[in-house]
Amino acid sequence: MELLDIKKDHRGEIFKFKSGSKTILLSFTKKGWFRGGDIHNMTQYIFLLDGGVEVITQLTRDGPEEHTLYKDKQIIQIPVGVPHLFHFLEDSITLDLQDETMTTEYFD
Repeated sequence: MELLDIKKDHRGEIFKFKSGSKTILLSFTKKGWFRGGDIHNMTQYIFLLDGGVEVITQLTRDGPEEHTLYKDKQIIQIPVGVPHLFHFLEDSITLDLQDETMTTEYFD
């Protein structure tokens, strides 16, 4: 496994690793901040190792928002094409495993 990048900002840190065709993102996010705001071409699995997060999804562009709470040691599954945003309710650590064919489209 190779460490490709470390990004640090006011929200926390993201460590980006590469292993074969997989990208692994290990993230620390501080309480109160948001991450995401995007859509992917494949199902996304995020392991919430520690902390708490509210995941905001919208199954259709004009549909209502859905708010789901997750606590540590849970798996968050975001279906293909579903817009999503993560609101961190506690200092949190997440692990995101991505395939090299995953694409990301950001929304406002």
